[in-house]
Amino acid sequence: MGNLFSIVDRTNEFDPADIQANKAMGILAYIGPLVFIPMFACKQSKFAQSNAEQGIMLFIFEAIISVLSVIFGFIPVVGLVFGIIFYLLDLGLLAIAIMGIVFSAQGRVKDLPIVGQLRLIKLNS
Repeated sequence: MGNLFSIVDRTNEFDPADIQANKAMGILAYIGPLVFIPMFACKQSKFAQSNAEQGIMLFIFEAIISVLSVIFGFIPVVGLVFGIIFYLLDLGLLAIAIMGIVFSAQGRVKDLPIVGQLRLIKLNS
């Protein structure tokens, strides 16, 4: 495991035909609950599964931040402070999702900051 904020290019490990055929699925992997489409519909695609691995981590982080935001939102002063923190974290996750979408659209396979280094699940990639 490298630096959590590094972006590692792994494109040369993937079949160019697989990448070209599954760019749309790679993009879907970074759009919230749509991550389940490439996860289950493209089990044969190493490219789609690699993006789905990162996309599911992103989705889990987004869900955790949303739940914590609601919980802390009920606490008067602390809720405001944590609300700002959670908002900034959400912006960071949005930036990572956009990076994933752009890399997928370009046909690149890159380990994204944080979600590319931490994997709770290992799909068929």
